[in-house]
Amino acid sequence: MRTQAYIALQSLGRHGNDQGFGLVTDVSRTGIGLRTGQAPIRGQKVALRLSIDDEIRSLPASVIRVQPRKTSKDHYDVGLDWSECSEDEIDFLHRYLLAAMPTS
Repeated sequence: MRTQAYIALQSLGRHGNDQGFGLVTDVSRTGIGLRTGQAPIRGQKVALRLSIDDEIRSLPASVIRVQPRKTSKDHYDVGLDWSECSEDEIDFLHRYLLAAMPTS
C-alpha cells in the first residue's frame, strides 16, 4: 500500500544514528519503506516509535535496504522488515496507518 505518514526511528546497538525521523513511503505485510536523512546501517535492528492519541508503541524491525536518493545526497530510501512483530503490533501499525492517511 502506498501512503505518506511520518515515523520516528531509533537505531538499536552501538552503530549508526541513534534516532531519526522519516516519511513512510510504502507498507506491506512484511515490511515498510521510508525516506530519512538519518540512515541506519543495513542489518541493524531498529525500533519504530508510533503513537495514536495517547497510545505510544515501539515496534521492532530490521534494516534490509539503505539506498542514497539520486535527487539528494543527504536523504536515503530505507527498507525495513518487521517479521519479528507480534500480531498485536501489526494490528497497531495498521490502525496507525489508517489514522495517519489523509481522507479524500
